[in-house]
Amino acid sequence: MNKEIRTGLATKAAIDSARVDRGWASQIQMSANRRDLLAEAMGELWIILLVAVLIVGIVSGQPWIIAITMMTGVIAIGARVWARLALEDVYFTRTVGRRYLFPGETTELTLMVENKKPLPIPWLRVRDEIPIELEALNAKTTRTERADSVRLEDSLSVAWYERVRHRFEVRAVKRGYIRIGPGQMEAGDLFGLFKSRLDLRASEPIIIYPNVVPLDDFNFPSGRPMGDAPSRRRLYEDTNRPSGLREYVAGDPIRRIDWKTTARVRVPHVRTYDHTVDQYMVVLLDAATSSKAWEGFNSVRLERAITAAASIVTKGDEFGYRVGLVSNGVPLAGAGQMVVKPGADPKQLPVLLESLAMVRPFVVKSLPEVIAQSPEAIPFGSTIVAISPVMSESLLIELERLKRDGHPAVAIYVGDGEPEFTSATVEVRSEAARFEVEELERTVPVDGV
Repeated sequence: MNKEIRTGLATKAAIDSARVDRGWASQIQMSANRRDLLAEAMGELWIILLVAVLIVGIVSGQPWIIAITMMTGVIAIGARVWARLALEDVYFTRTVGRRYLFPGETTELTLMVENKKPLPIPWLRVRDEIPIELEALNAKTTRTERADSVRLEDSLSVAWYERVRHRFEVRAVKRGYIRIGPGQMEAGDLFGLFKSRLDLRASEPIIIYPNVVPLDDFNFPSGRPMGDAPSRRRLYEDTNRPSGLREYVAGDPIRRIDWKTTARVRVPHVRTYDHTVDQYMVVLLDAATSSKAWEGFNSVRLERAITAAASIVTKGDEFGYRVGLVSNGVPLAGAGQMVVKPGADPKQLPVLLESLAMVRPFVVKSLPEVIAQSPEAIPFGSTIVAISPVMSESLLIELERLKRDGHPAVAIYVGDGEPEFTSATVEVRSEAARFEVEELERTVPVDGV
């Protein structure tokens, strides 16, 4: 829920970040500006006409002209004062039923206007920006000057000390990290001669998770040293699970010496730990959709890769893995690289899906560079699942190194056709068809201007 009390300028950052189609967008902006100027000009024209008629009445000595002009003048002044006070002590609240959605899910958007003064508002118009990632199912929407949103328009009248709520159903269409708004309220006098406007801030963030497809027959590379077959890997100690102390033996790491106990008993002792019972999995997501930077990006390949990552982290969480994420994609909110360390927090999966929802089609570094800068995000023995629409040679070399270091690894190729490079030691699977999900179509038409 996002409460906003009267004032607040439109979020400039949200407007600046929009990718605008300069063709029809500029025409819409010009059309809206013309309507606003015409409405204001008509209000001012009334005053000029009244003054002109009053002068004619005085010069001609016609008392009835003067009387009618004076009465009309009083009405015009009252209308201007009414319009100026229309949005005083008016409170606007925008409430979203659910802030976390999957594509295809719906939630309720409630717009509430409360008038806390003895002056009624004969007409009030609310305009709110709805990102294209959402679709208003039972509301009138029109195009705006921004290519990434449509405008929801709602008209109502509010009596003195009245609270009015209008509810709309909105549907998530595609993944994203979005905000509803900024918006604008407009109100005026009974005759529509004068108007006043108020800007409304954007809502709290709404997260639309990526698509998740079922992976009933998907097999992860196993690295657990369990089962009937002998394994060259030994169980390793988990430093998060201390078990006790023992005397120092030649070859024990110095950092494990318990100095307090050693000083007390005058014999070197080291800390011991239980062997790990946890499985770790790290998903490596390559957000680059072309091998050459100047070739731009391919949205279909990117969404395919993100769907694969979301599906795999969900499946890994179901299997009991502690799942992490390393990606060279740039998040929508904030800057820097997208790195989520594996963890046992119950909120780990929502955090991973939220991170994937924020991936933008921009790449600053290659995925191997990000991996090299984030060694702490890949615990020893972690299962590695690398996802890429390109599957570059450098990424396969990095996966081969991780496998030599004791990480079971598999590469998932989600690009078009067959991968250009393969590996002799790391399995490369072509899974583009599995993770191909068509974008939901909008069912409600958007009016032009």
